[in-house]
Amino acid sequence: MKKERERYWLDCAKAIRPELFCGEVEESEVPDFLLRGAGACLGVELTQYSRPVLPGEAIAEEQSGLKDKVLRLAKAHFTAKSQSLLRVGVVFAPGAVLRKQRLPVMAEQIAGYLLTHLDGKPDWTHVRWSLDDDETDSPPEEIAAVYGRVIPSIGNTHWYPADAGWVFNVGSDEVTRIVGKKEPNVPQYRVRCDTVSLLIVFEARPQLASSIHAPSEPIDFRVQTSFDAVYCLEPTDRRLVVIPTEPPVT
Repeated sequence: MKKERERYWLDCAKAIRPELFCGEVEESEVPDFLLRGAGACLGVELTQYSRPVLPGEAIAEEQSGLKDKVLRLAKAHFTAKSQSLLRVGVVFAPGAVLRKQRLPVMAEQIAGYLLTHLDGKPDWTHVRWSLDDDETDSPPEEIAAVYGRVIPSIGNTHWYPADAGWVFNVGSDEVTRIVGKKEPNVPQYRVRCDTVSLLIVFEARPQLASSIHAPSEPIDFRVQTSFDAVYCLEPTDRRLVVIPTEPPVT
């Protein structure tokens, strides 16, 4: 599966800038792919961007997955007991850290509230359940608010985290950090190819609470590296960014 994903990324890069990735593709390991052309061989190493995690900090991608999971569980609880069609949005409390062992309890509480207030109600009936309410039955501490609405069409029965999230483009420090992680392997890559490129992949998925993108263009920095070329790829937006490079200082 990993190799299939890497091949998909390489094919995206080739489709966007075919002149930069010429030759017949051959799967490899060190580097990930070899592109054999007329009298030359280009090595391509791929790496997916990941944000550094500080000590004690929750991993954003993991937290996003847990938010999705608690909503799937809540929806399953609700639909097992009700025929009503709902659109549900959940705003998680700022700074709240979700734990796997808490998900079943949270899901049951969300489903229980919606069953009590929306089961069998007319279309477009809606509720808002929040920590600010005076009700004795408050939402789980990890949740700031739950929004639910009865809708007439099954095509709109979305249950989703309603957090606004955050979006940003990485800069020179982050690109340099990622390149630096692969830099010690360049001599090994060169054993099998004439030139070697690094392709950094940014898969910004809309369902995640965070969305990290490749650098904004025009690029106003250079990266010191032994790679012959460094690129940043956004497959979803079909965007390939060429990072200016220069040889490392010896």
